[in-house]
Amino acid sequence: MKGYEIARLLAEPFLPVLHGKVRRDLRDRLRLMPDRPVKLLDVGGRKSPYTIGLPVALTIIDIPPASEVQEALHLGLNDRILGDLRKSRSNIESVVLEDMTQCTLRSESFDAAVCVEVIEHVRDDEAFLRQIARVLKPRGLLYLTTPNGDYIRNEPPNYNPDHVRLYTRQALTDLLARQFCSVEVRYGI
Repeated sequence: MKGYEIARLLAEPFLPVLHGKVRRDLRDRLRLMPDRPVKLLDVGGRKSPYTIGLPVALTIIDIPPASEVQEALHLGLNDRILGDLRKSRSNIESVVLEDMTQCTLRSESFDAAVCVEVIEHVRDDEAFLRQIARVLKPRGLLYLTTPNGDYIRNEPPNYNPDHVRLYTRQALTDLLARQFCSVEVRYGI
């Protein structure tokens, strides 16, 4: 494990609750997977702290910033972030620079995928989930988080100009059920 990873793990108790919850949930779920090392796809994971220190073969897929808003919000993968990833992370197997809605990754090549706070930025959410389902092995796991559209609106003080939509619990369940045979939607925090 590299110094950055150790520092992030030590700082976890002082970070927002979501950081620790996602890491613990992922760790616990990945332990149940039969293959070792688990092949994990981190969708939109350019700076993802959620997979740090997990015993996985990690592939990160992300897009370059496509607008001034994305640049200002530090969204997407650029050369600086790519360099930082390679220097600071020990479990990264590969980094893919492409749009998940049109990805060229091999079908059924990942045991699990994690997608934290990404889908609300995606215009074609159906294609996005269809591609994730395609690259997952049978009985693969998708761990996805998004702001809770039942309680949060994309307006001040929670306004994000790059959010395309927020999902209610039912809307997210319905969307996921079109691509996955088993869906469980829970409130995380």
